[in-house]
Amino acid sequence: MHPFEEYLEAHNLEALQVSVIGKVRYMFVYNATKGFPISAESAKHIRQAVFTITKVPYAGPLTLIASEPVEDAPTIPIKRIPRCNFN
Repeated sequence: MHPFEEYLEAHNLEALQVSVIGKVRYMFVYNATKGFPISAESAKHIRQAVFTITKVPYAGPLTLIASEPVEDAPTIPIKRIPRCNFN
């Protein structure tokens, strides 16, 4: 069980309740409970929502989507493949 899911259970919270208060999609809260990556902005809204409801901040981990676009990520050069002539 993911620590965020344990936090919700410990405070008797439902993912739907958190999504409504945090104004984020339910699927983002669900993904957070299962440890799947979410955006940093969604994580911020989720943390604010659970604090608003419980007055106890969630300081545990939330898996975030990489903020660096794939196009900007470093690449490894590809070896050149020799051409084959089938004459």
